[in-house]
Amino acid sequence: MIINNCFKVRSLILAAAAGLSLVFALPAHATALKILQRFDSTNSVLFLQNDWNPANGTTYWGPIAVSQSTDPVPTDFTGANVAGSFSVGADLWETVSIKSPAGTQFNLQGTQEIQLVARPGYVTDRPYVSVVLRLTMQDGSIWDQPKVLANNVWQTAAFLVKEGSFALAEWGPPGAFDLGKVTSWEVILVDLPPGNNHYINLHTLYTKGNYETPGTAAEPFAVEFSSGDGSVLFRHADWNPTDGDTDWLYHVRTHQHYYNPFGFVKAVYRSEGDPWETVSLRKEAQTHFDLTASGGGQIVALVNADQNFDPNALVMSLTMQDGSVWQQGKQLDVVSKNALSHFTPAGDIVLPYRFSLDPQGKGWARAAWGPMGNFDLSRIKAWELSFNNLGEGEKSVLLSSIGIMEASLVKADNTFGATGQAQWLQRGFASDGVTADISSDGFGNSLYIASETPVNGLGLGFNLEITNSYVNSSPDAVIFKLTTSDGKVWQQSFGLPEAGRSIRRIYTSCPSPWTMVRPDPDDSRCKYILGAFYGMSSAVTKWEVILNRPPAGEHKVGVNLLSTVQ
Repeated sequence: MIINNCFKVRSLILAAAAGLSLVFALPAHATALKILQRFDSTNSVLFLQNDWNPANGTTYWGPIAVSQSTDPVPTDFTGANVAGSFSVGADLWETVSIKSPAGTQFNLQGTQEIQLVARPGYVTDRPYVSVVLRLTMQDGSIWDQPKVLANNVWQTAAFLVKEGSFALAEWGPPGAFDLGKVTSWEVILVDLPPGNNHYINLHTLYTKGNYETPGTAAEPFAVEFSSGDGSVLFRHADWNPTDGDTDWLYHVRTHQHYYNPFGFVKAVYRSEGDPWETVSLRKEAQTHFDLTASGGGQIVALVNADQNFDPNALVMSLTMQDGSVWQQGKQLDVVSKNALSHFTPAGDIVLPYRFSLDPQGKGWARAAWGPMGNFDLSRIKAWELSFNNLGEGEKSVLLSSIGIMEASLVKADNTFGATGQAQWLQRGFASDGVTADISSDGFGNSLYIASETPVNGLGLGFNLEITNSYVNSSPDAVIFKLTTSDGKVWQQSFGLPEAGRSIRRIYTSCPSPWTMVRPDPDDSRCKYILGAFYGMSSAVTKWEVILNRPPAGEHKVGVNLLSTVQ
């Protein structure tokens, strides 16, 4: 698959789940999160006003006090914060700001972003507010980066930290952008709605970057977004950065807790529909990632985003140590699913999107805009998951994890057959199953895939994923059969009422309840979950997937069967 040059990320805005401890990343992680300033005291920073006509005193800070966030769902905003109110006059050039104490200096070498955890509360009907992050260097030069925040929302917003992402203030002294010689930081609230009293809650200012001396061992490829380890960077590619119309606005990390067992990150972006602009998630290694042992498996992103049938709506990029970038695109194509019945860290709010792995790079295309190089699973420098063809407006994605899992049970050595005039016309195999062209005369014929290879599963059952270009609303459009060692044949079926990908979680063993349940002498819970497979206790000796009675004509299908319920 050829991935267009539009997926080259030119400008970076980074954000990741934040938390309250000083450093979240384990030593094996390249990127760590540190507290630059905790806002839990009214005298911890300077509160400044820039009133161009101080004689009238119309723009100024009012009362400043310590507040407590009591959100019942644990997030990164829980606990003490500083609440500051301010008044704004009619002059559009006047601002208020929060600045580091005088006499301090900062060595920010290795920093890749600065994160602000805050909640603006402006009296306005505008959904967004503007801030500027200012860094002043020892040579007196002043460097600014603007950012748009959502109004009336607790959020973590991120500023990319590198030369080129900050602009030198022309009215100040000339100088060099040097992260090792920062004398102050300042968060300036600009473009203030005039003639009103507003407020802002400030929780924490973080830095994120590479602060440890790299070792030589391979680093972890996978990430759990809710863990807050700080290893994931949120980026965006806005080809016209002056208008700032494509960007991650903010993200919220929900912690797992005894009364809220699920953890995930909700990330919100805005876009004006430019097809060339993207938002993405990136993880970089100081040494490298090594997926050699998983070369026959697949990368799985557990996320939730709006449907998007662009073949490159979701793109996984792997950057090798030689600089070459290799990409694989997928549709956001899930049209139906049944419920998960066992506990997972994010619950049933995310869906699996799969990128096949192959030691020789089958299924991956080298990005033409990047350097020449080789596909090498043992020497990966970074991965990046891009959301493309974003549409217009403010939208959100839910993020659970990105990891590695085993290959599909659907392989080239399975038995492929058909009845009547139905045919398998062309088949392509990867570690995430088979994609095929099929034909049917529409007179009740069927196609099937079967295997008698023993299944080494996790015990709960299977994920069956069918991607179809046709519609068959019959409740037995797809039949899944299992033969067990006692000679019994068990089957479940479902329809394909829409073109796209249908996910069926098929349980062969009843999962333990993850919440308290009442005694159930009739075992009705397990009967409901297992359906037609209730009572199956013997080992599976054969599985079969049947595409039953496809309509007349030629169609495209994909079949993926996994021995893990996901």
